[in-house]
Amino acid sequence: MFLNNIGWGLLGLYLDQILGSQYGVSKPLCFCLQKSKKAIVNADENAYLQDDPNYVEDPNKFEPVSDALKQKEKDRELLIVKNLVKNFGPKCAVNDVNLKMYNG
Repeated sequence: MFLNNIGWGLLGLYLDQILGSQYGVSKPLCFCLQKSKKAIVNADENAYLQDDPNYVEDPNKFEPVSDALKQKEKDRELLIVKNLVKNFGPKCAVNDVNLKMYNG
């Protein structure tokens, strides 16, 4: 009986993944046999404050950064998000977003 419960539980988890739901994307039937697509990022390749040399900010689109905020940037007291991308299946929700968020 214990093995029966484990079998039905595993079947329920599997069906939950392949059938999808209102808020999720269903997976293919043999998803558990496919290789993982998650990338491993090496911290040395992506330095903390390494800027893209080809990126130029248009000063007409952004407010100027004060000297106090520039000092926080030098002291690494900020959160930087670079090249953020979020896809939901074939639909792209966020594409290549760059943010700098300062404390305070």
